[in-house]
Amino acid sequence: MTTNALALKAFVIKKAKEQNLSMRQIAADIGVSQSHFSEILNGKKALDISIGNKLADYFNIQRVSLYKTVGWLDLDENEAFVERFKEYSKKNPEFASFVREVLNIENEKERKRLLRLIRAGMEK
Repeated sequence: MTTNALALKAFVIKKAKEQNLSMRQIAADIGVSQSHFSEILNGKKALDISIGNKLADYFNIQRVSLYKTVGWLDLDENEAFVERFKEYSKKNPEFASFVREVLNIENEKERKRLLRLIRAGMEK
């Protein structure tokens, strides 16, 4: 099992315990079979962007947080950057929309490349 799969499994188990949910219930609620969900959590199948987004939305966390947890983002985000991003997004809604689109790119290498460029462009 990969480190990313272990991180995802730990995250889902923690959230399930906090919210008193079963894995079967979570799978049903996000629209996947329990066996498919189990294979993802056990690293036998890769987590895809669609299910990743559904999980983030289901647990009411930012998708970026889940992406970082499962290793899709290797950006070293700090609070100052996050605050700059929030401020910039408020002033430029089309920028926030663009970033959401970038985060939905399935090709991991391209997604990371574009996120690095975005961050570089926001650095002071």
